[in-house]
Amino acid sequence: MKFVSAILLVLYLCMAVQRLDAARPAKEEGLRMIEHMCAQTDYKDLCITSLTSDPNSFPADKLGLALVALRLASSNASDISESIKVMFNDTSLNEPAVQQGLFDCLDAYLNASQQLDASIAAIIAKAYGDVEKWVNAAIADARTCEASFGTKPTVLTPKNEVFIKLCEIAMSISKIAEGEGN
Repeated sequence: MKFVSAILLVLYLCMAVQRLDAARPAKEEGLRMIEHMCAQTDYKDLCITSLTSDPNSFPADKLGLALVALRLASSNASDISESIKVMFNDTSLNEPAVQQGLFDCLDAYLNASQQLDASIAAIIAKAYGDVEKWVNAAIADARTCEASFGTKPTVLTPKNEVFIKLCEIAMSISKIAEGEGN
């Protein structure tokens, strides 16, 4: 009985190794596509890091990567909104001008999140012009947030900069998906 169990274990391990070997080319191909797409953006390293961190990027075609990029930007907008809510309770940020800036930014990022969700719906419908319109509106919201404080840099400058870069990456990848017919 031990002999049969040992043989079954060896067979199972062989099959598991074959599955891993079969998955490796797909992941490598997906990584090559991500690197190719990200090389065409202004923020290659951030693009690669962001897309490879999402399991939906493997395997994904160009349209799939555009969707992942848009979802990452939308998720980032939601994360910033949550950070702003926490900042309201930070006593070091209780100056009226800062509180008003935070309030304006919260409103801007809630709008940006909705606009990015609309861009996701637009790319699914292959309405690429609408994708660009909605992503540009989300970028404008981040810039409005930055300007609402009146002084530079603001408490949100680093977050605003990353968000804008993620939006620009998403827009670039969407344009690539559109231009190459997926």
